[in-house]
Amino acid sequence: MNEPLPAIEAITADLRRRWAARRRLLLLAAATQAMVFVASIAMMGARDDLLDRAVWRMLAEVLGWYAALFALPAIALGLWHPTRGAAIAVVLAVAGGITLAATGLHGDVAAGPLFHGCAMLAAIASILGFVALALVGGVARERTRSGAAWLAFAVAVTGFVAANTVCDRDDVGHVLIGHWGPAWLAGGIVLVIARALRRR
Repeated sequence: MNEPLPAIEAITADLRRRWAARRRLLLLAAATQAMVFVASIAMMGARDDLLDRAVWRMLAEVLGWYAALFALPAIALGLWHPTRGAAIAVVLAVAGGITLAATGLHGDVAAGPLFHGCAMLAAIASILGFVALALVGGVARERTRSGAAWLAFAVAVTGFVAANTVCDRDDVGHVLIGHWGPAWLAGGIVLVIARALRRR
């Protein structure tokens, strides 16, 4: 039986080291973002009905956090390679799921000001999520062509769910504009910065 060539063994060992480093990076980034989330909620306080809502709403938001902390950064880092169809399904499922969870399927179209303090939290949590990823090397080390977009989506989801955890309003206008608006704005800024860093 032929033994592997030394060059092949060296390449294989190098790939294993890189994958292990990226997995450690993913876990560190998730832990750092989780601490940012806890700190944000501690400063503003969680909504009074946080644990009194329907189980499906809480479950959808938990899955949204899982996507923001693990699934989306994993795609950006090249640890998960979904097909184009699967990637689109992930985006639609995450964005749609947490939006429905925020409105509860029964929220009014508008029941007050579109913007509130939660809008600032959405933007701050998104930016802090990006800073957390950047500090552990998540931006500089991502290698996929669409990695910057996945990171931007991840931090936007982070900001959106953080706002939902604090704000008890479920009217559609407020959720779409007051929560998603600042989160997507922060995500757009992250996208520009991440792509600029990737070109360096």
